[in-house]
Amino acid sequence: MFAALSFLMITISFYVTGLSALDFFNRKFSKENQISVSPVLISIPVLYLFFLVTLNVKHSLVSLFVMAIFFVVFKFRKLNLKDVFVYSLISFVLFLMICQTPLLDWDTRSIWFFHSKIIYYFSGSEMMNYFNRNEIATFSHSDYPKLQPFLSALFAFPFPEWKEQIAKSSLALLWSPVFFQIFKTKDLKIKIILFVTILLLNNGQFFSGLTDWLIASYVLIAFIIYNEDEKKWLDSVIFLSLPILIKAEGLVLTTLGISTILILKSSFQIKALFRNFKFLSFLMIVPVLCFLLWKYHCAKYGIHNYLTNDPSAAILRIKDRLFDHGKSLKIFVDCFGYYNKVIKIMVYLALLRRLMIWKKLIRFEIAIFSFVAIYTVFLFFTYMGTPFDLNWHLSTSIERTAFPIFLLSLVTLLIRDIDLAKRI
Repeated sequence: MFAALSFLMITISFYVTGLSALDFFNRKFSKENQISVSPVLISIPVLYLFFLVTLNVKHSLVSLFVMAIFFVVFKFRKLNLKDVFVYSLISFVLFLMICQTPLLDWDTRSIWFFHSKIIYYFSGSEMMNYFNRNEIATFSHSDYPKLQPFLSALFAFPFPEWKEQIAKSSLALLWSPVFFQIFKTKDLKIKIILFVTILLLNNGQFFSGLTDWLIASYVLIAFIIYNEDEKKWLDSVIFLSLPILIKAEGLVLTTLGISTILILKSSFQIKALFRNFKFLSFLMIVPVLCFLLWKYHCAKYGIHNYLTNDPSAAILRIKDRLFDHGKSLKIFVDCFGYYNKVIKIMVYLALLRRLMIWKKLIRFEIAIFSFVAIYTVFLFFTYMGTPFDLNWHLSTSIERTAFPIFLLSLVTLLIRDIDLAKRI
C-alpha cells in the first residue's frame, strides 16, 4: 500500500511541477507554437539536471516535492483536475503492469538497475568514484546516461532499503507520456495500432526493464504527432529530446529525429530553418545541459566509453572488419538483412502512396526512410568498431537496438496511410 502511495506522490509531483514549466514555455511562445504534451516530459529533464549538479538523489527528491507544493499553493487555478486524474490512472495501471515482473535481462540487472543501486546508496564524488571502479566499469558501461537509473533510485529512496520492484516503477513514469499521448489521439484505429504495437509486439521489452523499446516509442510518437498536426512540431521535439538522456545511441536518435522534424517544418527553406531553430534551442537548453554535464563528470572522474576510450584502435578494427568480407557481411546481414521483409513492406507502402497522390513528392515518407537508413548505418559502424567478440555482441544486442526502430517506422507509415486515406 505504501509503495503505491509513494509512487503516486512522486508521479503527481512530476506532473504538477511540469505544468509550471509548461505554462512558462507557452507564455514565451506564440499561439501557433503552444505545447500540449504530458508535463512530465518537461519536469523530468529539469530534475535530472538538478541531480547532475548535486549528485545527490535525496536533495533531488526534496526539491521535487518543494516545487510541486509551490505550484499547488500558488497556481492551483491552472491545475486541471481531470487531466491529473487521467494521468494518475494511466501511471498507476502502468505501475501495476511493470512491477509484476522481475528483472531477468542481463543489461537490466547489470547496467541500468545496478547503476540505480549505486545512486541509491552513494552520492557526490563517492558515487562517481564507485562508477569508475575497475571491477564495475569493465562490464557495466559506467559512462551510459543516468536518467533512468536516477529515476529508479528516486522512486526507491523513500524506502529504508533497496527494493528492486519499487525501483522498477520508474519505468511507469517514463512510459506514461507515451500512453497519455495515445489516449489523446482521436482516431480509434490509430489508438488500436499504437496499443497493439507497443504492448504486444515488443518482444517482452515493455515488462523487462529495457529502455530500447522506450526510446523507439518516443521516436514513433514524435513522428505521429507531426503527421497529425504540423503545428505541434514542438511537441515532437520534446519527445525526441529524451532519448539522448536515456541511452548512448539516444544521441543519434535525438539528433536525427529533431533534424528531420526541423527540416520538414522549415520546408527546406533557410530563413524558416533559422526561425524555427530559435524555438528549438529554447526547448533543448535543459536536455543539452544534462548531456554535457554528465560528459563533464565522466571526463573528471576518468569514466570512458568502450568505443571512444581508444579511438585509434576502434578505427583499426573498423578497417580490418571492413576488408574482412566475412565479418562485414555478417554485420550487414544482421543490421539490414534480418529486416529486409519490413523494408520491402515499407517500400511497397511508400510506392502505393506515391501512386495515390501523384502530384507531389511525399516528403514525410522520404524523411522516415532517411531516418531509418542513417540510423542503421550508425549501427553498422558501431558494430564494426566493437572491441568485443563480434558474434557475441551481435547476438546479444542487435535485436534490441535495431528491431524497434524498423518496426515503429513501419507503424508510422501505416498510420500515415490511414491519415492520407481520410484526405483523399
